[in-house]
Amino acid sequence: MDNVRAELAEVALPDFGLPTVEPGIGKAEYEERVQELLARAKARGLDALVVYGDREHFANLAFLTGFDPRFEEALLVLRPGAGPVVIVGNECYAYAAISPLELEVKLYQHFSLMGQDRSRSGPLGEVLREAGLGQGMRIGVVDWKYFGPEATPSPELWLNAPAYIVDALRQVGGRAPLNSTELLQSPENGLRATNSAD
Repeated sequence: MDNVRAELAEVALPDFGLPTVEPGIGKAEYEERVQELLARAKARGLDALVVYGDREHFANLAFLTGFDPRFEEALLVLRPGAGPVVIVGNECYAYAAISPLELEVKLYQHFSLMGQDRSRSGPLGEVLREAGLGQGMRIGVVDWKYFGPEATPSPELWLNAPAYIVDALRQVGGRAPLNSTELLQSPENGLRATNSAD
């Protein structure tokens, strides 16, 4: 090892050329993710899932749809036997089409930034009912964090989505929505813990 010598030299980066194909995730992959999540929700006894997202907490929405809300909140409503419904504000109404999935897009203008038009939206509860949620449903909420029994005796009731959304879900379902974030984010068996080739 005494004869090893290091030398400082400038090395040019190899020319890889410009990419000719933009990588992307196909519709089938997103459909498979949604169906697997619904199967996990059913095994947990849930009738529907509502996935919350905003500018800082969009990873679950993007993982399931390829869509991430810009500067406003969004909700993805998933139910067995029904197509996915995304509830968005003004800015994301057209932008939601970026998803390869066939999303039914519903407008809730109060998700929009202040000072924007709010004249074409009914109450949030009404929009949630139009998305297929109703009385007696066990609704799971996927936001960005879940809790364990060391935090509270009822970790399933601790939600990180805004209170007005949780209140609307409680009113529409007639019971408390349940934190179901671990279905996606558990490091042991969450859906996002296993990567496909995509």
